[in-house]
Amino acid sequence: MRKGSIQVSVNILVVMIIGLALLGVGVALMGDFIGIASKMREKVSEEHKEQLVRVLDSGARVAAFPTRITTTKKGKADFSIGISNELGRAGEFSISVEEYFKNPVLSNPDDKIEVLYIKGPYKIANNKRVFVSVRIVLPRSVVPGSYLFNVYVCNVTDPDLCNKQNFAKYGYGEPQRLQVNVR
Repeated sequence: MRKGSIQVSVNILVVMIIGLALLGVGVALMGDFIGIASKMREKVSEEHKEQLVRVLDSGARVAAFPTRITTTKKGKADFSIGISNELGRAGEFSISVEEYFKNPVLSNPDDKIEVLYIKGPYKIANNKRVFVSVRIVLPRSVVPGSYLFNVYVCNVTDPDLCNKQNFAKYGYGEPQRLQVNVR
């Protein structure tokens, strides 16, 4: 009987050690994801920034660059969004990137197109600008063709209110359209 109780105690100890190790790995991964997200916020290339500044200087409140990218299956497309605060006061802005067609053509229905960006809110002082990176990641099962995404910028602090349905109420600037061509 003593041998059995010692073995149960050892098994519980092993399970607890494995559980703590998995918890540590999970916490480390979350830290990495948060770090990647903050780097993405800052990762707008100089070329993109120059093009966005040109468009914003011409009077646009919101601009996207590039608006069209060609890539391959399991590829990625990096876009940049520029927001110029012309409200006459400081403001908070949120972003929404939505697929134009809700059901993209994928040969594997379990796959999905990932759109990676930080919704906000972005606090922008009057007459200042913010540049945001948007990455679209395509799964291997994507069928060649064109995929469209609408970009909405809203003058709201709650990013969940920024979408196509609420754009008439909270929208800022003109909606932008991104196109990913898959060959």
